[in-house]
Amino acid sequence: MGEVWLAEAASGAQVAIKTLRADVTHEAPRFKREVEVLTSLDHPGIVRCLSGLEHQGQVAYYAMEYVPGRDLAATLASKRQLLPAVAVDLTVRLLGALAAAHEAGIVHRDIKPGNVLVGPDGRPRLTDFGLARSLDTTRLTSVGTILGSPAYMSPEQANGEEAGPASDLYSMGVMLFELLSGRLPFQAPTPLGVLRMHADTPPPSLSALVPELPLPLVDAVERCLAKSPQDRYPSADELRLALEAALTRHDDSTVFLQACLDTLPPIRPEETAFGPPQLDGGGDTALAKRGLSPVVWVLISVAAVGVLGLVALLAAG
Repeated sequence: MGEVWLAEAASGAQVAIKTLRADVTHEAPRFKREVEVLTSLDHPGIVRCLSGLEHQGQVAYYAMEYVPGRDLAATLASKRQLLPAVAVDLTVRLLGALAAAHEAGIVHRDIKPGNVLVGPDGRPRLTDFGLARSLDTTRLTSVGTILGSPAYMSPEQANGEEAGPASDLYSMGVMLFELLSGRLPFQAPTPLGVLRMHADTPPPSLSALVPELPLPLVDAVERCLAKSPQDRYPSADELRLALEAALTRHDDSTVFLQACLDTLPPIRPEETAFGPPQLDGGGDTALAKRGLSPVVWVLISVAAVGVLGLVALLAAG
């Protein structure tokens, strides 16, 4: 749905600017909702929205906190799995952010490693609320429509049903399973096959995959992966307390996680985009040439920090 560009504010601070792609202007209401959701949330574990610009009645871009480094998916690709203490520490920190979102009535609906950024301080931040939904506002998605990343979707999402806070806890359980074991709980040749497994197939035994894990930690993950939302933890805080009780967190875990990121290969040239993005609408000038009240942003010619996209049914998890 969007592209994210590294930018520099008039103050000299680096920020990230997310723009709506010209070929998906029909997603403008959802893009605007993302801005509203991020603006309403204030937590150190959630990437902050700084400002936005409306163009012809639609949100053309918004600026957010820039987190140097790469997402957690890149760490997993490099390390396959994390030490249990590191995995638990990271998940506990993310659950604090998720609890804040749920208390504000926001369901993320796309929890996955690719939407977790880890900064130089080793602190994880939850990002990409493009699929997020406020529980007290009008739905943008019809019942029966499947949105999300198949590898991490809850059974109710896989069935096209309503996704509530318990769906985020299921996705968090899938991610924790992956952090601990180095593999996803459900794997199939097609995204549809993965969705069917989420809906109908019991997850593999985490104890069999990682015998050294303490039983309380395994039990916590298994409860997250319960097929029925009612059988999962009642809240993100309850899950956080269960994980803290299951395994002692190490003070050095964030240092270890950042060390994982530091060993990743440098960004390839093909991962770099040059020049400012264009606004949709006949003859519009480049974003860098428009007056962007309240702050004038000067887009710099170095790398785009990545793409935070909406993922539909057949998207890769």
